[in-house]
Amino acid sequence: MVWWVLSVVLSLVLAVGWLARLVGRMRRAEQELIESQAQLRRAQRLELIGRLAGGIAHSRAADLARQLLALSRPHPLPKRTIDVTATARELERVLQRTVSEGTNLQVQLSSEPLWIDADRTRVEQVIVNLVINANDAVLATTKRTGEVRLSVAWAAAEPAVSARGENASPQHAS
Repeated sequence: MVWWVLSVVLSLVLAVGWLARLVGRMRRAEQELIESQAQLRRAQRLELIGRLAGGIAHSRAADLARQLLALSRPHPLPKRTIDVTATARELERVLQRTVSEGTNLQVQLSSEPLWIDADRTRVEQVIVNLVINANDAVLATTKRTGEVRLSVAWAAAEPAVSARGENASPQHAS
């Protein structure tokens, strides 16, 4: 009877040791998976930066120099009247290169000019950043496939409303 109890205890000790080694291997595999996923995300970001740089170097070297100079200035650049539709149209080739391979970029532009007073370089930066951020969101949620839509059109603005619910637009101010 004692031999039987000892053999059962020995079997249990061996099984616990085997399970402990198995759990350790599983934890290491899980950590390696997490590290691989982080490395993949870093590689995807570098790929996007490379595509953006390639697109800029290929077709917009002068604009890149102007943008780099604008970033280095401590004061804002003077505003000029620009057409946002034309600006987005000119950026479209660069934007196509900034999205990842499995992401489809849909650009919907107004059929008429949309004039604003702004610094063209800043508007370009905003558009590029919006597309890159949207692409990152697609990658984070769908694992390399999806669609990014950029739409440039007039949007009607609603009149401002005060905290008391009164119309606070300038034409109704007392």
